[in-house]
Amino acid sequence: LDTHEADGEWLYGFDMGVEPELQGLGLGRYLYAGRNEIARKLGMAGQVIAGMPSGYGKVKATLPFDEYYAQLLNGEIFDPTVSVQMKMGFEPDLVIPNYVGDPKCGSYGILMKLPAERVIAPPRM
Repeated sequence: LDTHEADGEWLYGFDMGVEPELQGLGLGRYLYAGRNEIARKLGMAGQVIAGMPSGYGKVKATLPFDEYYAQLLNGEIFDPTVSVQMKMGFEPDLVIPNYVGDPKCGSYGILMKLPAERVIAPPRM
């Protein structure tokens, strides 16, 4: 990344993933919690990510993204990535069109913030 600001206010979470066979164990939750702990210890406002609306690709032929996003925010639809991030406390801030060339998300990203004071609860087992 060539836009790093050592004295920035927010910790940017670049990319995170869990191997498919290990998904559902809460590992992603632990990674997000660890990242937020780092932001707290550094005195930052929190972490910011680009959430990938990975469920949009399945409905993009019949549902414009603005409607998908509105329904997502209202809890009317479940997105396998963004809904989980929102449940952890990430707050959607704005839509980023043409964020990444991935058909699963229709190339969209959603800028999301998690304040440093927010504590992510461990997964329920």
